[in-house]
Amino acid sequence: MLCDKVAIMNKGKIIAMGTPEELKIKFRKYTRISLCFDKEIDIKPIKEYLKAYETIVQGRRITIICKSRDLKEVLDKIIHIIKACRIDIEELQASGLSFEDIFIRLIQGRE
Repeated sequence: MLCDKVAIMNKGKIIAMGTPEELKIKFRKYTRISLCFDKEIDIKPIKEYLKAYETIVQGRRITIICKSRDLKEVLDKIIHIIKACRIDIEELQASGLSFEDIFIRLIQGRE
């Protein structure tokens, strides 16, 4: 909302430039899934089970970033985890990547 064009720099070099919308379109192939469970769960098996995907676990919340074409596979794995751990989902959101997600992926060299 504050700018027309963005340049993302890493170590003094521009690694991406364009309008915020252009950068979001470039990353449209990714989906961000965010879940919040009714209780904390063991992190180790979840990270191992979802090792093919970028997974961030924070207490009862799990965020998974996957290619959009893998969405069904990821949701099937999440359902398996839920059944195995006997937990309930309090919240589930699926969306495109936020500008912050895009920035982090670029800075970490994932694109």
